[in-house]
Amino acid sequence: MTEAKWTGKNSFSVSAAVWRKIETEAVRSGKTPVLAVRMEPSDLDLVVLSEDDFLALYESSKGN
Repeated sequence: MTEAKWTGKNSFSVSAAVWRKIETEAVRSGKTPVLAVRMEPSDLDLVVLSEDDFLALYESSKGN
């Protein structure tokens, strides 16, 4: 499950409470929690996921 956020600033912070909310909703849906962030002034798109999910994704990509 992906939560998308947009900001008109050049920075964006993620609190533990916000991440836990995204994580809880994703787990209930049987999906991987992901936060996509768009920082408009710098034309930057980022994706946030847990270290465990990143490592699993990385390991699965090594087999391709």
